[in-house]
Amino acid sequence: MDPSDHNPPDEIERKSNEAYQKVIGHLMNNALVLNNEFQQRNENARNGHQALLLKISKSNEKLKRANRRLKKKVILRQKLLANYELRLAKSMADLFALRKELAKLKEVKESDNARIENLVGNVKRLKRKLLHLQRMDMEWNHDEFSIKVRELKQEIYKVGKIHGLKGMHFVKDINERKELEKEKTELKQIEEENEKFQQSIKNIENRLAEIVPVNANFEMDFMETEHFLSEPSKTSE
Repeated sequence: MDPSDHNPPDEIERKSNEAYQKVIGHLMNNALVLNNEFQQRNENARNGHQALLLKISKSNEKLKRANRRLKKKVILRQKLLANYELRLAKSMADLFALRKELAKLKEVKESDNARIENLVGNVKRLKRKLLHLQRMDMEWNHDEFSIKVRELKQEIYKVGKIHGLKGMHFVKDINERKELEKEKTELKQIEEENEKFQQSIKNIENRLAEIVPVNANFEMDFMETEHFLSEPSKTSE
């Protein structure tokens, strides 16, 4: 006969309840552990998502700042390019005007070649006259020369034809001296005009020479601007 048959029904029910309570407790413990693990994983995931969102937000702000800097640089570059285009257009207009003026002056210079040749001949002739007068000055000083001329004029009226002709020789020298002074004055005026013409040529050459530094400065300024625009901003962080 089975010994369990001697257990009363209450004992069997009690043991069944104890076994049931143990199973329920075990299941509840497992459920609690699983719930804690789920909550921990959920918390970790939420923290990870928040960190990722914060990182994305920072990156987005950084990109916005970089975009604003880029827009400012683009605006600055457009302004500089517009300024350089105006300067270049003005330089080209000045260059065209100077070339036109230079061509006109060259035509004037070519038309004056014959006149310049005549001036050279006049200069040589005046130099010969000047040399002649210098030789006369070596023989007489100015006062003595004037005295001799006055004496000679008196001789013209006192004596005959021969002395008169001799006096006319000295009068001719005086007239030549006056003519020389007049021609020297004219020569000086011509030389001054020639100097003005040469100065005009020089001024035009100087103005033409200024065009090259302007273009060089234009290129240098543009390179420096490009370098400035390519530098990262120190305030971007």
